Amino acid sequence: MLELSGYYMDYKNQLVLTGEINDVGAYNRTNVAKSYREGIEAQFGIKILKWLTWNVNATLSKNKIKNFNEYIDNYDSTAQRLNTYKETDIAFSPNMIAGSTITIEPVKNLKFSFISKYVGKQYLDNTSNDDRKLDAYFVNDL
Repeated sequence: MLELSGYYMDYKNQLVLTGEINDVGAYNRTNVAKSYREGIEAQFGIKILKWLTWNVNATLSKNKIKNFNEYIDNYDSTAQRLNTYKETDIAFSPNMIAGSTITIEPVKNLKFSFISKYVGKQYLDNTSNDDRKLDAYFVNDL
C-alpha cells in the first residue's frame, strides 16, 4: 500500500503561537495577516511475511508567515523595538516528520512493535532564530 497526498493552505488572520508565556504559564497567540502551509505526505505499508509488517510515513512541509512583526520591549526606555521578517517559519511547525513501525506477531494476539519517530527542528517563536529553536530529534520505542 502506498498513499501520497499534497496540500496547500493559504491563511488570512491565522492564529499562531508567539512563543511567549503569559502569567499563568499558557502560550500566547496572535493573528497574522498572511501565512501558508504546503507540503506532501506519504504513507507506505507492506506485509513482508505472515508475521512481519512494516509501515512508514513522512511529511515534508513549508509553514511560513509572510511579513511578521516582532515587538521587543525595552524596559529601560519603555519603547519597543520592531523587527520585521519578510517570510519566517511558524512556531512549533517542523518541516519534516517521519515515522516507522515494524511489527512482529510471533503467535496470534501477541504483537511486538519497534516504533521510530523523527521530528525536524522547530522554532519556539515566529522569528526563525536558531538561538530559539528545538533541535531535531529521533526516538525509538519497543
